[in-house]
Amino acid sequence: KIAKEKDICLKVALKLEAALKQKMPRLKVILTRRKDVFKEVWRRGYIANKNGAQIFLSIHCNAAKNKRWRGVEAYVIGPGKDERTKRNYAYSQSVARRENKAVLAIEDCTQ
Repeated sequence: KIAKEKDICLKVALKLEAALKQKMPRLKVILTRRKDVFKEVWRRGYIANKNGAQIFLSIHCNAAKNKRWRGVEAYVIGPGKDERTKRNYAYSQSVARRENKAVLAIEDCTQ
């Protein structure tokens, strides 16, 4: 059986939501989907912005031909300076603009 990214990511998101609610009951957690329904990239960002999100987490699974490769990949875009990479806020903003091009290209993101 071949696993699909969409199924794995949804299961991870639901488990993460449950864990967060258990550890931090007052935390408001909003998922962009709770079942196997596609939501466009711009709509996901719109949901976060509409709800005043302070953190937007997008869960993905990467594939690799080498089955021995393991790990986690995380990108954080926000103010401040990353001491490891010495990249500053301006770099983060340029990455955010590039990543969000699809959202910015949509004139009306309210539907």
